[in-house]
Amino acid sequence: MNRSLDDEDDPRRWLLLGFDPAGRILEPVVLVFDSDADAALLIHAMKARPQYLDTM
Repeated sequence: MNRSLDDEDDPRRWLLLGFDPAGRILEPVVLVFDSDADAALLIHAMKARPQYLDTM
């Protein structure tokens, strides 16, 4: 799952769901910059909350 958390801000924040090497489901937030489509910065990661687990 991935979805934008902002409308038009630069950088945009994206919420993702993924797995760590131990198989735990994580909820990272990544900044994506308009000035460089290949540039992204991970700013937050936590154990996935139940409301997002249903989307997998």
